[in-house]
Amino acid sequence: MMRAGIAKLITVSPEACGVGIDPEETMRTVHCTTKSIGMQEAYQAMATGLNPEIKICLAHDFEYQDETLLEYDGKIYKIIRTYITEADGIELTCQRVTGNARSAIDAEAVAIQERLKAEKKARQAELEEIDELIADIGMSRAQLIEELKRLNGGGS
Repeated sequence: MMRAGIAKLITVSPEACGVGIDPEETMRTVHCTTKSIGMQEAYQAMATGLNPEIKICLAHDFEYQDETLLEYDGKIYKIIRTYITEADGIELTCQRVTGNARSAIDAEAVAIQERLKAEKKARQAELEEIDELIADIGMSRAQLIEELKRLNGGGS
């Protein structure tokens, strides 16, 4: 059975997730319908450690903008799966967050911090590898950039 309602999609700002900085969240209100989780889907999810409780359905997939949390009927949920429907809508499969909303937002901020740290470390490793390759050809990074500009007709 489907019920019509209103959900608030919650975004935690990655820019505000620095160490010692309280995360900032923004909320957008959307009209939705809800569906229950099917028995087979619930058991499959539970086998992987997830506990889906509700599907929030939006009429248009563009209404969802990669938010990770939502509030519906006074409860906070983590969006654990999305599915684009044949009618260009989107289903958000959600797991209820235990504890309070602030802890859910803080946990999301920690996850963002960890992802940003990992991305920074990966970029640093790539730059070190590039610097090693540049050193192997006997040029500095600045010299290589100038040579590439010259070869592309944009340098002196």
